[in-house]
Amino acid sequence: MPGRSSGAIRQRARKLGLAAIPQGWVSRNAAAKRLGLDVAQLVPLLQRHGLRSRRWYAHSSAPHATQYVDLDAVTKALSAEIRSYERVKAIADRHGIRDATLLRWLKAARARMLHTASSSPYLVMPHVAEKVMAAHGWSRGRLPVEAAARRLGVHPSVLWRALQKFNLLPEVSAPRSPRFISMGTARRALQKRVFAG
Repeated sequence: MPGRSSGAIRQRARKLGLAAIPQGWVSRNAAAKRLGLDVAQLVPLLQRHGLRSRRWYAHSSAPHATQYVDLDAVTKALSAEIRSYERVKAIADRHGIRDATLLRWLKAARARMLHTASSSPYLVMPHVAEKVMAAHGWSRGRLPVEAAARRLGVHPSVLWRALQKFNLLPEVSAPRSPRFISMGTARRALQKRVFAG
């Protein structure tokens, strides 16, 4: 506006009840709702991606300033994160673990997960899940005894007895179920069982 200072324009906008909020910016609550998150999940997302919220008064009579965010930038940040996450169930299935067991371990370890709505699955970065599983005895090339038995077409109790009989339990990791074992050890136990009659 020619001949008007920025201060005069702001003062006039306040008198007219006009908000000074840029187009595309919405309150944090509105952004969280649109993305299916709660504000407690949105704030760390902003921090991880260096996105800042700004305080504006929604209108001249508003007693307190509201935190606003650029909705497009927040949407892009969430999309980028989701691409690097995987369903907990998919990771559990791949490693032969019950998804409820893996989810329990992740929650106990306070692993960072996404859970966008009550009906949506939990999402986690695969390397985070593997770190948590390693703390419970998993390592690359190992499966739970039950999963190894299924792959070899025998009942888990048959495989477990063979491991006990031929002193192969030291090669089984984890103190409690699920106990992890390499497929090589599982095959060796069953071969010994067959040759032993």
